Amino acid sequence: MATIGERIKEYRKKKHLTQKELSNLIHKTPQVISNYERGYSTPDSLVMKDIAAALDVSLDVLSANKNSQVKSKKKHVDLADDDIVMSYEGKPIPPEDLEIIRRFFRGGKNDK
Repeated sequence: MATIGERIKEYRKKKHLTQKELSNLIHKTPQVISNYERGYSTPDSLVMKDIAAALDVSLDVLSANKNSQVKSKKKHVDLADDDIVMSYEGKPIPPEDLEIIRRFFRGGKNDK
């Protein structure tokens, strides 16, 4: 996983900004930006908010909040789709257990 500094650099370059231009936008010196990007220092939460705004990215994306990473990797599966093999922790869920799960979501009803 990329560090905060690496993400700052990545998004700064995507915006075609130099370190000096970003530093002007957030009222810091170019050396401060360089230190962030090289991992010598880490911006506090207020500076992170300013950097995220200057780079037009969310604070979660820039800080790589663990929850935001999980959200981006989530997949949606329809339990009613019989063509999908569902698994839990890498092990296939047996059809009879899937039926129990389906009943639970239907409110305990036995009908289809």
